[in-house]
Amino acid sequence: LLATLPEGPRYAVEFRHDSWRDDSVLQRLRDRNIAWVSGDAEDESPEHCVTADFVYARLRRTAYSSDELDAWNRWFDEQRQANRDVLVYLKHDDSGDIPQAIVERWGAG
Repeated sequence: LLATLPEGPRYAVEFRHDSWRDDSVLQRLRDRNIAWVSGDAEDESPEHCVTADFVYARLRRTAYSSDELDAWNRWFDEQRQANRDVLVYLKHDDSGDIPQAIVERWGAG
């Protein structure tokens, strides 16, 4: 798949099974400057992984504590300080709602 992607656009890949977290997969993403999607959901622990010159995170929980958002914010700041763009996808549903803590913290919405 990676070999068929045209040069130019940025790509991010989200793997939903632990078997993909393998050094050879991570290296292939690094070789093509493709971001591993760092995820956070109700049924998984927060994950921070860097494989490109930008990071892409998916914050998919229905609620976040201030401490959880502080931890993400620290990681985002570290990435920006390393001259990486930070792209974040927020949880949504059919009504377009996102967790209130994110709205209060980052003014999203």
